[in-house]
Amino acid sequence: MPQGFELKKVTPHCGAEVEGLDLSQPLDAGTAGALQSALAEGWAPREAEREAALRDWASAPGARGSHPREEHLVPVFVAAGAAGDDEGAEVFRDQVMGAVVSGVRFG
Repeated sequence: MPQGFELKKVTPHCGAEVEGLDLSQPLDAGTAGALQSALAEGWAPREAEREAALRDWASAPGARGSHPREEHLVPVFVAAGAAGDDEGAEVFRDQVMGAVVSGVRFG
């Protein structure tokens, strides 16, 4: 049975704070699916919103701790630029070693 949790947006465009879950422990399938679905609702801002969010990435909580240098994000920048005004759609979701992984397609 899924655990209760709450998502709070960190910025108007991207990022979320998760309350009510211990993310250092594996999640049961129901909770992992509910969390992934909640996060997927905000996958796809349009081009102007996505550009603004990416331009301001370093101000997100923990951004520099997770990505000390900008080149770690080059694949995200390339995909976002190539997407243009296309919305993203989740096309893959699985669990690997207890962590949920997913893929988003634009176009």
